[in-house]
Amino acid sequence: MATERELKLSLLPRDAGKLKNHPLLAAAPATTRQIETHYFDTGDHQLARAGVAVRLRRIEDHYSATVKTESADQSGFTERGEWECAIPAPLAEAALAEPAELSAFPPWLEPLFERVAPRAIRDLLHHTALQLRPILSTRFRRTTWPIALVGGEAEVAFDRGVITTGTQTVPLCELEIESPTAPFPSLLEFARTLAETVALWPEPRSKAARGFALLTGDAATAFKTKPPRWSAEMSIADAFFTAWWSCVAHGGANMTLYAQHHDPEALHQLRIALRRSRTLLAHFAPWLGAPLADALRAYIASVARPLGTRRDRDVLVDAIIRPAHTACPVAQQEIACLAEVLHPPCHRAAALPYRALGQLWLDTSLRLLAAKPSSFSSDPLEPFVRTLWHRTRRRVRHRIDQWEADPTSERRHRVRIALKSWRYLLEWSRALLPKRAYRREMARVKHALDLLGAAQDWEGAQHQLAPYLRRSDRLAVGAAAVLAWHHARSVLPCETLRNDLRTWFHESWEETTK
Repeated sequence: MATERELKLSLLPRDAGKLKNHPLLAAAPATTRQIETHYFDTGDHQLARAGVAVRLRRIEDHYSATVKTESADQSGFTERGEWECAIPAPLAEAALAEPAELSAFPPWLEPLFERVAPRAIRDLLHHTALQLRPILSTRFRRTTWPIALVGGEAEVAFDRGVITTGTQTVPLCELEIESPTAPFPSLLEFARTLAETVALWPEPRSKAARGFALLTGDAATAFKTKPPRWSAEMSIADAFFTAWWSCVAHGGANMTLYAQHHDPEALHQLRIALRRSRTLLAHFAPWLGAPLADALRAYIASVARPLGTRRDRDVLVDAIIRPAHTACPVAQQEIACLAEVLHPPCHRAAALPYRALGQLWLDTSLRLLAAKPSSFSSDPLEPFVRTLWHRTRRRVRHRIDQWEADPTSERRHRVRIALKSWRYLLEWSRALLPKRAYRREMARVKHALDLLGAAQDWEGAQHQLAPYLRRSDRLAVGAAAVLAWHHARSVLPCETLRNDLRTWFHESWEETTK
């Protein structure tokens, strides 16, 4: 078995020439080949659901078959099992033109089956062999360069083409830095150097995973990563980096999706990934050291800040104006005019600061890997998390008390920020809590955040619509109707919520988790 170790990155198609002309690559000999790959699975996608990919690849007149396992790490850096062997052309061509039903083990799969070591994967292949069919394909032009890194030789591969399922396609434009020996920081360092002049960002999804998303109709859907679950067996360092790479994956995948589809939800998910990463650094500041944690949080905030303006406009139209246009009993035409003025089609294509964001993910990851955290890195996680639970709840409780003493929108918003921090910590530490207690606490937090979020959206809408309220035309009528309709549904319920929150967070945590 070979272990594939690579860092996968996305880039904009317009930057392909800039990448190829980068001095680090231009100085190395380049090889370009056309590659066609077909991925096989059952009708109900048993392999994909098990995290296994089986493919036939053609390079010129040569065929090879490969089995790959998914990496547990979602950051764009993968270290996964890979078994490969050459396949005679007649067997490969027959596999791509198989009849609907097979009566014997596929001949092209036999030599590959013999190489796969893990029993579970062999059993899966044996169980599904007669049902395997080509379900998606990739066709791309690959340019490779050999490079020397600290710790070993590596190959840089730039792929540009398409992923296809039936009549559907999605563009492919990505860079892979692969090495069997070089350590991960060396790959990251090389990528960061490239990213100084070319917008590059981590891409956590394999070609097979992106093709499967196309097959299931999710190719344009914003990427919502599942929060990693810490376990009692983890060390503090393991828990931190598990959550950190999840944030990197969450952000990188949604950058790619926004570049391709300009989906406002992808932008929203990117902002969530950035917010989660800042929260994680705050929670682990005692371990990382406050100077490093604070510096990285400030760095992330500075890069993320411009995204807020774009998101605010999306929220204004999608969460404020459109619901009012649907349900508000008055000023329907005026509200429709307001929506058209505030959200013309060209807004959806607004560009992101891709290079700054890509550098952010790469640079912060390198700085974290290079850091020498406190001596309790290898200490068990659970006592550390228990301290985090109590500290975070105290912060939320303090913010609630401040809001009660000074019931302003600013105090309310600070409660919302603290509750988000509490929610992320709950999600990460879910496995350390009794299931019933987790579900009850999460339901409370989600309910509170929904109400507080609606109130904050209303505050933002008030600010953005203020110029229209000063007018004397139908846009002023539409703006006034929208704000009045939402006020009763978003701001007023927060008065009751404040009392509920005070009750919830003045309970002892021990009582809550019983």
